[in-house]
Amino acid sequence: MQIDFFDFQRDRESVLRMWREVGWLETSNEKQCQGFDHFVKAGPGMVARQDGEAECLALSASGTLRYQQSDVRLAGITGVTTSLIGRQHGLASQLTARLVAHCAEQGSQVAMLGIFDQGYYDRLGFGTGSYNHRLYVSPEHLTVPMPTQPVYRFTADNWEELHQCRVERTTRHGFVTFDSAEITRGEMLWSTNGGGLGFRDAAGRVTHFLWYEASDLESGPFRMPVLCYSNYQQFIELLGIIRSLKDQVRLVSLTEPPGIQLQDLIDRPFRNQAKTSGS
Repeated sequence: MQIDFFDFQRDRESVLRMWREVGWLETSNEKQCQGFDHFVKAGPGMVARQDGEAECLALSASGTLRYQQSDVRLAGITGVTTSLIGRQHGLASQLTARLVAHCAEQGSQVAMLGIFDQGYYDRLGFGTGSYNHRLYVSPEHLTVPMPTQPVYRFTADNWEELHQCRVERTTRHGFVTFDSAEITRGEMLWSTNGGGLGFRDAAGRVTHFLWYEASDLESGPFRMPVLCYSNYQQFIELLGIIRSLKDQVRLVSLTEPPGIQLQDLIDRPFRNQAKTSGS
């Protein structure tokens, strides 16, 4: 195996083949391919090639991690993929280690990644991060007020201003902000039936928004991978948008933000939990 930096022109087709092979990309979904093109441009990557074809890929994107009251430079390892013929050769760990070392040379102070299982990346010095609490709720049970100001529709074409909104949001300890807007653009193109809803100020700037995706747009469930806001009132207004979908959408899932207990904003949360248990 030859290990080298990822070259978009040379490696794109073999990496797309690999991502389809492991189920990271739908074979006929051209929108996902476009999302891939933007996603891989967000930072350097490394590949292992056999006979000129990429059989393992590690990608990164630079950004900042909020640590207490300061921002530290972050290397986000955004994807590590190995083809079916590249398994059990230590390629994933080799590429990840080399990519982290390269990012450190470029000024990154800390690295992070998502894991497929506990333990594999311990050998490279990665520890366990915080847990995500995911809530599943019917919009009709939210107790927040309905939106009183105009709600705007966003698509992947709004990627630049939506990314800017993410950059300018208020951050807390542990929050990550990526430098490149290509990350936001790629995520939006990648989402299934994705779309955005949110608010603008008097000058037309996006102030806060949510991004949704759903396999069934008629009744859901809707997943909310992004809720971007700068204060508690804006967060409540985003929940108000979700509540406004109650006549048609049956279920919404979202991650509980830090410092907020979502059960405080739900009508009779324990009763509804018991009603839906095992459903």
